[in-house]
Amino acid sequence: MVRLDWHEDFIVHLASIVRPKVYVELGLYKCALFNRIIPYSEKLIGVDINPEAGSYMQSSSNASFYHGTTQEFAKELEANPKR
Repeated sequence: MVRLDWHEDFIVHLASIVRPKVYVELGLYKCALFNRIIPYSEKLIGVDINPEAGSYMQSSSNASFYHGTTQEFAKELEANPKR
């Protein structure tokens, strides 16, 4: 049987090696992948149009939730770059 979520393990593995300064995930659903990346990134931003998606995010000082569309988030980044 083929696993449909193999890509999540691959992304976590990459993050454990690369240790990204900033990790942005567009579309969180229930934050399963996002929460697994928390130990490996200095800053994490989760973006979702569903306001409930943020409630699945593990509490962490380096993680934040943006409620809105990808396009709205892009406009926000343009106006206020995250560094």
